[in-house]
Amino acid sequence: MPGSTVDDGYLPLPGEVVAADALRLPRARELVELLRGGDLDFVRLVGCRRHAESAVELVVFDVDVELGQRPVHAIRRRERIAATFDPDDTVAPEVQALRADFPLVPHVNLRAEEFPRSLCLSERPWCELRLGWTAHWLVERTREWLALTADGSLHQPDQPLEPLLWGSPWPLVLPICVVEQTANGRGLPLVVHCVDAGLDRRVFVAREPDNVLVRRGGLPCVVIAVTSQPRPH
Repeated sequence: MPGSTVDDGYLPLPGEVVAADALRLPRARELVELLRGGDLDFVRLVGCRRHAESAVELVVFDVDVELGQRPVHAIRRRERIAATFDPDDTVAPEVQALRADFPLVPHVNLRAEEFPRSLCLSERPWCELRLGWTAHWLVERTREWLALTADGSLHQPDQPLEPLLWGSPWPLVLPICVVEQTANGRGLPLVVHCVDAGLDRRVFVAREPDNVLVRRGGLPCVVIAVTSQPRPH
């Protein structure tokens, strides 16, 4: 896997090639030991890499995917995957599909760069997922994600849609008049103030403007309601 060219239709990866035994991160070493153990016939270790500056380590492997006769998405019977491990272990290991033409399918993570596509294996936050994380879970969940994506059943009927916009760490409290007055399609002027919620937390409160709120220097805003027809996920 050269660092700057596409290898047999696969995307290039950052970092330098290292021997599997030279990996330093425990989770990366655990995955390599699983892949080299010979107990799983449907996965094969391809190689390992390390980024010199960030100390991020990657484990690359091929995985065989169970496909039905009429796949919905263009998932192949063999996909090349890279698992990226953070040295601080503060984020979940990222799993990426390395095929250069891997399709845009539901449940991929939003990233600054479109490729390689990052597979969203779990909705749980890393602080919770890490308690039971294992290399075997990562491999099995990757195979399951690919198989269910291929036949179009990854997204469950009772599962919420992926958010259109990023969330915010700061809560915004809106008055009931937003629901009542924006139903007619008109904009509603509001003034937003920041409230100290303690413990370095902030809460924004929106209210209908009056002379007192305006004099306090609140942020003037206009709220509108947008209604559209349903779109495919």
